Amino acid sequence: MILLAIALVAGAIVQELPPGASVIERADISAIAGVPREMILWTPDGKLEESAAWSCAADVYGSVFWRGSFRVSLIDSGQRRIVNTVELDQYLDAVPVTFLRRSHPLYPTSVGGSKARILTLNDLTGNGVASDFALLSYVHCGSVMSTALGYDKQADRVVHYSIEAPGEEPHFWVSQVFAHKQVRPGVWDFVDSGHGSEHMTRLRLKFDNARRVFVDESVDVPNHHKSSH
Repeated sequence: MILLAIALVAGAIVQELPPGASVIERADISAIAGVPREMILWTPDGKLEESAAWSCAADVYGSVFWRGSFRVSLIDSGQRRIVNTVELDQYLDAVPVTFLRRSHPLYPTSVGGSKARILTLNDLTGNGVASDFALLSYVHCGSVMSTALGYDKQADRVVHYSIEAPGEEPHFWVSQVFAHKQVRPGVWDFVDSGHGSEHMTRLRLKFDNARRVFVDESVDVPNHHKSSH
């Protein structure tokens, strides 16, 4: 019964989603946009699965999860039409995204329940508006890939924020960062231990509001504790 009750009826929300699509979550952002708007997390082909087997991912996501490909769309909820869509195939093509066995600071669970709220909006860019959210993909124990999306009021679009780092092509996913607490909105600065390696990484990321991108200023630092043994 729980598996059937989770998916929302796609046609009742927007007419343009393909047959068989399931809406996983929706967030009303009309107050932010000034016009009827929703962001929806949905899957064109995903299926709910349940597994009792323990794994590092299951310790975070729980035993019930979606598996498939995923999209985030901005919806004109007045006209029930899609404004634009971001595809999330990289890292999230076969990863559970909805249920957590234990609470995660990014995804608060309902009182007395275990269903996490993935579209929990925060200010991740420092613009003073809680219109962004992070998605996480746990690769293995202690290792998580993370990405950030949000609503751009000026463009009236849902955007997938890119990340720029010296010597690298712009990309959308970064290890660890968005799973951690911000120093202040739009800024992360913490040390990743590297799981016992001789070097640690000081992960530093900040949002460049003029260019609307995240700038990665991470640097390697010596692991003095490791080198002393």
